[in-house]
Amino acid sequence: MEFGRMGKIASKILADLPEAIRTKDPNKVEAIKKLDDKVDILEDAIFNYLSKIRQQSLTEDQSKIHQDLMTATVNLETLADIIETELSILIKKFINKDRTVSEATRKIFADLHKEVLHTLNLAIQSICENDQQVATEVTIAKHDYMILFLHNPLEHT
Repeated sequence: MEFGRMGKIASKILADLPEAIRTKDPNKVEAIKKLDDKVDILEDAIFNYLSKIRQQSLTEDQSKIHQDLMTATVNLETLADIIETELSILIKKFINKDRTVSEATRKIFADLHKEVLHTLNLAIQSICENDQQVATEVTIAKHDYMILFLHNPLEHT
């Protein structure tokens, strides 16, 4: 399924970020940005397919699945775009400045990245497999992130 392929690419984009930052390698940032082009192509293919499906008569359940796939596709593409545009600019600025990151801050970001990547993979799995239990795990993780951000550990480093 194209959504699964799109999800794997979006996951790779997110997974590759720490290495680009750690090595301060602008080529790795460019490679990440190029992956977004693949996400864009898959988004178009998915939307074309879903528009053809939408022209048919759908049951209420099929309509819900259709809407979930549309929403998930938009969300994955948005994630890839944010990384391509916003985060890549920030990473390049970080690379061009001679800054060091404290070990405490590095650990916080590594832990957060690990959890966000895990949650992204769960979200992709929940859509690909139509798995409500996994979707519930994603919702719980979202709540946990809200708590983490409310108690921002960076304020204490």
